[in-house]
Amino acid sequence: MVTGKMCYDLIASGRAISLSQPTSPPAEGTVVRPLAGDPLTERIRLAWNRTALSERRAGLLYRAAGRAYLDNIPNNSFYQAWWAARPELHPVLD
Repeated sequence: MVTGKMCYDLIASGRAISLSQPTSPPAEGTVVRPLAGDPLTERIRLAWNRTALSERRAGLLYRAAGRAYLDNIPNNSFYQAWWAARPELHPVLD
């Protein structure tokens, strides 16, 4: 298995490609680009044990995770434009 810096070195050398999270910033020598159209979609799910975490705390955790995700959208200008064009996918954090 190729991981970490070695993976990015292979990509930067033009010998590999990789799927990545759309909020991933490009590593040195690489670029993050979308596939044509919207071939891959995925939901991010947050789960917790209801006996270990109150509903109030779970709501705080959900909002914090949502804000963290939103804070990383500007890492990729292609994804930022895609995201802006799809407000129906935006999380409700209020």
